[in-house]
Amino acid sequence: MKRYFSSLLILCLLLSVFASCTADDGSDVPTDTESAASETETETETETEEVFVPDFYIVEDGVSDYVIVHGENAAELELKAASELQSYIKQISGAELPIVSDTAERTEKELVVGVTNRESEGQFDRAELNGDGFVIKSEENTIWLVGGEERGTLYAAYTFLEEHLGCRFYTPTFEVIPENEDIGVLICEDKQIPVFEHRYANWNDIVAASIQGNDIQYKLKQTMTSVHAGHTLPRFSEDGINDPCLSSEDVFHAVVADVHTQMAKDPNQTYIGYGQADLGTETVCDCDACVASIAQYGYSGHYLRFINRVAEEIADDYPDLRIVTFSYAFTEEPPKGGVVCADNVSIQLCTLSLCMHHPYEDFVYGPGWFLPEGSTFLDTFEGWDAVCDYLTFYDYSTNFSCYNSMVPNFYAAPKNYRFFAENGVKG
Repeated sequence: MKRYFSSLLILCLLLSVFASCTADDGSDVPTDTESAASETETETETETEEVFVPDFYIVEDGVSDYVIVHGENAAELELKAASELQSYIKQISGAELPIVSDTAERTEKELVVGVTNRESEGQFDRAELNGDGFVIKSEENTIWLVGGEERGTLYAAYTFLEEHLGCRFYTPTFEVIPENEDIGVLICEDKQIPVFEHRYANWNDIVAASIQGNDIQYKLKQTMTSVHAGHTLPRFSEDGINDPCLSSEDVFHAVVADVHTQMAKDPNQTYIGYGQADLGTETVCDCDACVASIAQYGYSGHYLRFINRVAEEIADDYPDLRIVTFSYAFTEEPPKGGVVCADNVSIQLCTLSLCMHHPYEDFVYGPGWFLPEGSTFLDTFEGWDAVCDYLTFYDYSTNFSCYNSMVPNFYAAPKNYRFFAENGVKG
């Protein structure tokens, strides 16, 4: 009997569900309650949907009356900014904006790039913008992309394309460019001045692009620069692994000669890096002179005294050049014996020993590292800050064993970068 009633109950439920969900012709129809809910949801979605309403258009229906204007004596990167704007606007809309010099007669609608005679005296403070800062200012019929003397104007162009026109520069080989016959913009004034003078990322796509030699363009699109101590001290050992003897006059002259060689290849570079081998203290020269120097000044002081000597030797030949070296592993502890950096030396602090998951300010060194157990990162930072006026950081947000592996620094990184900025770190 119980089985009979159970079966009957199930049959009634099925018939009820079938009747409420199916019309006579077998098609699905909503109930009155479902219809009301659906209509309410549709109305809500319609009411809350944001619609972009531009203040004016650069391109309409694939046609534009705008011209791109650069200065008669525009710098190379300003000309690059103009050509990139022309290229990407055409990719988006199909409209190819003419590029003209500011010697041309002024027109009603202009996209003005860099230093031109279009701006009034004092309209933009380029001293405030320094080298990499920029202003994006749009007003009716005129868009200004104005930057500092170095890369600022080109950064303005790429930022305008990205933040105002919707372009996405994800990797050196992967970009997403919207397609729209209409390009509208809002009236705005956007000023961006970078906190750090130097910005560089050592992630997989950029490393691959560096090997292929096409990474410079991507760095510019991402407003990056570079101040990485890129190569180690020249090797003189038979196995090519150990660091050279830093007490040797031959090594000193060889490194000075290498600076001249590097500058001959690229006279415009302002940083050349020399660092220790990427191993432990077993690679350090153990001659009597080097051992005595390490005992008196510490490992970092021993290396820094050599770097200082090279930097002082080349200072007159290259007054704008800095020699960069690492504070890394066995040289992470600040120097002893009163050693300080020469004026044209930069230290790049490497955070290899630190925990990526927590703010560096809270880090305490444990056993098994090159620094005293119980000492803190703040001790290390303050020690280096006292002896160097030009600190940068090599922040390990990359897993070098597996580039695509996640690094758990999402919440700690903003705090770390604020700490760097507040304490005058350069990059």
